[in-house]
Amino acid sequence: MQRIVAPLPDLTLIADPKSVIIRKFKLLNEGYSRGSYAYGVAHPIILVLDQSGRITHRFSETGYVSRPSIDLVLRALSGKGQG
Repeated sequence: MQRIVAPLPDLTLIADPKSVIIRKFKLLNEGYSRGSYAYGVAHPIILVLDQSGRITHRFSETGYVSRPSIDLVLRALSGKGQG
């Protein structure tokens, strides 16, 4: 077995402990009550930004089990689908 180590992309990661950003994007999973271990968690989302930082595509689902399909994302980004 060969191990391949790829360089990490230059990404900025953020923490949102009070769910401020999650609420602004209307992604708060309201299935958990205040005080629950999972309160404040977001629904899954993929945001695609252009080089200026503008959101060009948004793919989101409700519930933590469902995730945006990578095939849907790739079709939309290639111009062959809705995004």
